[in-house]
Amino acid sequence: MTGLLNIKTLINRNARIRVFLYRLAMRFLVVPYVTNLKKPIIAITGTNGKTTVTKLLDRIYSNAGYSVGTCTTSGVYHKGVLVYKGDESGGGGVWKASHCPNVDLLILETARKGIIDYGIGFEKCNVGVVTNIHEDHLNYNGINSIEEMAELKSIVIKHTKNEGAIVLNGDDLLVRGMAEKSYAKKIYFMMENDYNQFNNVFYFKDGFVCKKIGIDSEKLIHVNDIAITIDGKLTYNIRNVMAALAAVEGMSKFIPIDEHVVKNTLIEFGSNLSDNIERFVMGNIYGKNFICCNSKNPEGYSNDIQFIMKIKEEEGFDHVVGILSAAGNRNKKHYIAISKLVAPVCDLFYIYPPRKEYLRGRSGEEIVKLLSNNIPKEKIISNGKFSLSEIICFSNNYLKGKTIFIVFSCRLLWDINLEQFGKEGEFLNYFVN
Repeated sequence: MTGLLNIKTLINRNARIRVFLYRLAMRFLVVPYVTNLKKPIIAITGTNGKTTVTKLLDRIYSNAGYSVGTCTTSGVYHKGVLVYKGDESGGGGVWKASHCPNVDLLILETARKGIIDYGIGFEKCNVGVVTNIHEDHLNYNGINSIEEMAELKSIVIKHTKNEGAIVLNGDDLLVRGMAEKSYAKKIYFMMENDYNQFNNVFYFKDGFVCKKIGIDSEKLIHVNDIAITIDGKLTYNIRNVMAALAAVEGMSKFIPIDEHVVKNTLIEFGSNLSDNIERFVMGNIYGKNFICCNSKNPEGYSNDIQFIMKIKEEEGFDHVVGILSAAGNRNKKHYIAISKLVAPVCDLFYIYPPRKEYLRGRSGEEIVKLLSNNIPKEKIISNGKFSLSEIICFSNNYLKGKTIFIVFSCRLLWDINLEQFGKEGEFLNYFVN
């Protein structure tokens, strides 16, 4: 028994041994099991939006009555219920999702680290989705350019069945370039470019999400009716919705689904606090207005800032307070870009190191210093790490008027869940007047 414990300790302490054993498990255990299961698979990768698209697809098919096994960076879900919590976007998550009882299909978020360390966890998927490619995690794990990142993510496209479908972001040149890597049916989603250049495409026009298959076009749903777009203001979630709808279209030959179920899911998903809590929520804590984001790279920050500025103007906020952090495994260019983006947005900043597991090779002090680079010193409050209630009290001493608090990269600072919000105060679905 002591010998077994010593071996386990050695494996846990030696990353190389651990990765080697996981790769063996992927090749000789997970992939053969998933292949023999012979269940349809949707695999989702990209830089931003993976988890939201995955969760939305999980809800759509669960609402349609299917037994769905889903793995995400938030955990593993069965029939929409969380059964394993934690980052399960790699092969381990595939294994757990595939062992959900009587599973009808698998919906798999396929993240960069899981691909590099262990592989994708399946031989072929029926539908492969790439949301976008942006600069993130560069100079890490041997990925030194955005082109190399695109090549890595394209593994999902290469592993899509020829009789299946690939879903590509038509506004992203690197993603569009993946079309030549597969013989599967191509389905695009886009908001910016001319949708008529594609035969199969989901697009946004005059406030509607629309679909064009061949020569036939139709309006599907107005963005004001899609909860997670917040009346169309959260534009990146319009893209995420279109990516999910394109995946449903690609999967239709394998698993039929009623279009009314899809539409009703779009109407309700996001109206409940627990639907996508680790990605974006807004509401009230202790009588103050909060937005909690999952900003993790410059593109994500830019998207969230656009929304924040719209809300500030429309709701008449006088001040914005930013609560900022970042993971440690990024290059210096990454932190400088974030610092430049947020500097003009907020009147006050609380800049914190992330939780211990997100330090990833940097000290907390170094991360705080890098994030502070382009922010005026007089805007930075550096009196220690406060709780949310203490941040509110301290900010009230500096600012008068209607204030909105923005928690950037909320997952890095707090383990966001309903119970924790209950400790901090009631979190409502929308702002207090």
